[in-house]
Order: sequence, then C-alpha cells, then structure tokens
Amino acid sequence: MSGMQTGVINMETISVSFHKGDRVEFTHPKNGVITGTVKSTNLKGGRVSMTTDDGKMKWTVSPNLLCKSAKPLPASVPITPNPFVKGDRVEWTQPDGTIFHGTVKGTRNDRVTVLIDEKPGYQTASRHQQFRKSDKAVAKDEPCPMDAYSIVKYRVINIGHEGGAVKGTIAKNGIPVILFEDGGYGGEMEFYPIKAQLPSVLDEFFNALLATHIQFGGKKENFSQSSDADIWADWYYNKRETGRLWKDEVQEMQAFSDQCKARRSERGET
Repeated sequence: MSGMQTGVINMETISVSFHKGDRVEFTHPKNGVITGTVKSTNLKGGRVSMTTDDGKMKWTVSPNLLCKSAKPLPASVPITPNPFVKGDRVEWTQPDGTIFHGTVKGTRNDRVTVLIDEKPGYQTASRHQQFRKSDKAVAKDEPCPMDAYSIVKYRVINIGHEGGAVKGTIAKNGIPVILFEDGGYGGEMEFYPIKAQLPSVLDEFFNALLATHIQFGGKKENFSQSSDADIWADWYYNKRETGRLWKDEVQEMQAFSDQCKARRSERGET
C-alpha cells in the first residue's frame, strides 16, 4: 500500500492459525491495543501480516501475540465530490471548539488547502468534510493606487539559503507588465518590465506603491522600492486572501522603523 508504514513484532517460527481476512488484534508495548485485518500468512516463517483499520500501518506479527477480534471492520467513509473551489470562503471547528475561517487556496481530489484568516501566512490542509461554507467576508483595504496591480503568476522555483526562491508576474488592470524574481540566496528582489512593455511601467508601479505607502501612514523617507515591493508581493500572494490588510503591513513597517530610529537616538547615533 502506497505510503504505508510497517512494523515487526516478535518474529518466531510457530504454526500459523490465522487466515487472510480474519479480524485480529494485539497489544503493542507503547501504542496499546492495535486492531486490524489479516492480509497474508507465512506458514514457513510463522508470520502474520495485518493492516490497521485506518489503512496507514502494516504490521508483521508473531501469531502467538495475536488473538481474534470481535471488533467489526469500520464502515468506509462514503466518497462525496469535493464541493470547494479556489477562492471559496470556509470555516471549521477545532477540537477545543474554536472556529477558524479561511479562503480555499487549492483542492486536490478530496483534500482542501486553506489560508487561515486568524493566522496570516499560515495554511492548513484536510479532507473537504472538515470544512463548511462561510459567509464571513474577507477584510479589504480602502481604495488606493495599488488597487490597479495584481499578481497573476507566482511559483516557487528553488530553495535557497533564505528559503523559497520565487518567480512571478505583476499585472496592471489585468495586463501583465512586470516580472519579478527572488533567487532565495540573499539580496533584493529584482523587478523588470515584460519585453512588450516600456521601462516606464516600473516607475508607474513604484510610484503607486509609494503613494499607497504614504496614504496608509508610512513616511516617504522609510520607503524602499525593492524592499517594499518584495513585502507587497509576499503579502499579496500569501496574506491578502486571509483578510490581512496592506495598511497593517505598512504601519508595522513604519512602527519598526520608528523603534530603530529611537534606539539609535538613545545611543547618540544619527
């Protein structure tokens, strides 16, 4: 079975009294009682292979450790179509009763990957049955110059010294205009116009980013084209759909800059 773990318990050569399909159980020294179904027997080696009820583990056990189990085979979870698509708003309840909200990032077969509202930058993945549709809307920034820009392509291309390296495409009003790339080995993210575009598209993008930076409470002297654009790209792709506001990102950057400036002032530095 693909992806199945295996274990071996007390291999001894004795007669085998179990047959394929038998329901059996044994007591594991650490995991307690383990129940499963016999998949095969080895008369010569005195071995019994069994698969646990969840299908995740295959054990090879000496028959003297096994006994017949009266526990019935669990009913299979009915297969239902995955009702979610990318962009859907969902919610789910944790074991402690806490309700989380999020946006579907993607689906594969019966599994759903969700960006978590309450933990910007984090995601969770599980079978679609764990989620339900949510009416909670995503928080959005007030209108700003950066509303014209979006990321239409974003993919991890390598793992460098500083994490995932990425390539992406930025569009203005739906038209691709800028390519960006981060090799993941340190240094600033690079931005350059798509071949069919004039170099001025970069100036327009950075001017819009600066105007939005100032609108949301940032100071012009703390603005850095490459650094702010790098943070914006990460926010747009990984945090925006969770309700994390760009205004909050700008204000956090400004607060950090102010703290650094205050510490330098305390030390008499300029």
